[in-house]
Amino acid sequence: KKKPMQSHSQTLGNIGETTIQLIFQKYKWTADIIKSDFGEDIDCNVFIDNTRTNYHLRCQVKSTTKDSKYIKQLKNGDYSVSISSGLLKAWLSSYFPVFLIVYEEDSNTCYWTIPTKQILNNPSKLEKNNPTIRVSRNNTFNDTSKNEILKEVIDFYHKILRLDEAS
Repeated sequence: KKKPMQSHSQTLGNIGETTIQLIFQKYKWTADIIKSDFGEDIDCNVFIDNTRTNYHLRCQVKSTTKDSKYIKQLKNGDYSVSISSGLLKAWLSSYFPVFLIVYEEDSNTCYWTIPTKQILNNPSKLEKNNPTIRVSRNNTFNDTSKNEILKEVIDFYHKILRLDEAS
């Protein structure tokens, strides 16, 4: 009988999640890998000046493989990631921001986007079963992108709480 084997894509997925977790820990934020995976892989609490805040986010991590059916590299180097419309709808009604992060195996580099922004700009994408989300290689996710990520999280909560409309 054959012994259980771990596939390359399973190993790569674990490496991608752990890489993202480590980057968040460098921000001094919590970063827990979600074992019950229903669309997000990382659960994160934001700390500012070493103090926990009410800001919370989640991440879906996709790792590149040459034969991936979910991720395609575009001619300009960006990535196109296929996500189910049901999951995107769930993210649209979420009480926390969800980041989509691509872990690139060859360069050990990560790139990020906020998929709900793309859907809100083009809601007709949800008519497809598995619309694609573009992840720009200009949005590097690393230990120096903390302020960009924090700004996106704060903007999300300001919109959801309508703080931008408060007098």
